[in-house]
Amino acid sequence: MKLRTWIFLMMIMGACKDKYMPHINQPATGFLVVEGNINPGNDSTFIYLSRSSGLDSMQFFPESSAQVEVQSEQGASFPLTEQSGGKYAVGPLTLDPAQRYRVHINTSNGKEYLSDVEEVK
Repeated sequence: MKLRTWIFLMMIMGACKDKYMPHINQPATGFLVVEGNINPGNDSTFIYLSRSSGLDSMQFFPESSAQVEVQSEQGASFPLTEQSGGKYAVGPLTLDPAQRYRVHINTSNGKEYLSDVEEVK
């Protein structure tokens, strides 16, 4: 009886080998991935930009030549400088805790992205 059960389980496990490929509408350039946070005070602010790859790929596509800045609700702007490979940085920021801030991105292909405005924490 144990042998039959074992053979049956092996047949079931061997029969389920179809590759699953979900149908996702992904832009040809991939989705923009933004990582980082705005650091007030003594720490530098780093924002990392990249493009997503397909589900069948594990490649990293940094987003270079973008314009990235931290903006206040009152119109103050703190531009970040591209370091390398999609990494953007600005030195320590003196931010007013009474204001809210966001990240503003213009990519090299002309697309514009704005984060939500958030309080300084």
